[in-house]
Amino acid sequence: DIAYLMKLALKTMNEKEDDLSYLAPFLYSFYRKYGYEHAFDQVKLTLTPDELPKAHKQKGTMKRVDWKTGSHELKKLYQMYQKDSIGPVRRADWWWSYNYDYNQELKIAIYYNPENQPYGYLTYETDGQNKTFRIKELVYLDYHAYDALWGFIASHNGSFSYFEYSAGINQNQSYLLSNPR
Repeated sequence: DIAYLMKLALKTMNEKEDDLSYLAPFLYSFYRKYGYEHAFDQVKLTLTPDELPKAHKQKGTMKRVDWKTGSHELKKLYQMYQKDSIGPVRRADWWWSYNYDYNQELKIAIYYNPENQPYGYLTYETDGQNKTFRIKELVYLDYHAYDALWGFIASHNGSFSYFEYSAGINQNQSYLLSNPR
């Protein structure tokens, strides 16, 4: 029974002195019975090609890589990106493996600055049937990397009608758009 399993999970976490437990609930009212509450907001932007941020050509290069080739750089960039964030999540190796080893649809592009240092990455999926480019994660260490990543995204504007980007409320970038809504 689910009530028994939830109580057992909470008891076990308490015994282990876990400080935090959170879920991606299917129904908030269900988890509220066990002491969980809504804690994170998310912004979802759906943009047409003409609404994409205007990127400027950056020095440096963009490279498409697979997970095996780019995993070390993605982990390092994510750690550096989250260093100054409020409440960042440390990702365990199992998380990276779960999200990247088993998701064959996920594509990865890394931006290298003019000194050939990785300074940003983008993970994304494409849906040709619905003409949608889905940005899964956008990580950048400076404005040049940000601009280069959006330039890479915009280079696909002839192939896709929609560009979707979901992020935490603290990563809301709609103010950078020419027509935020």
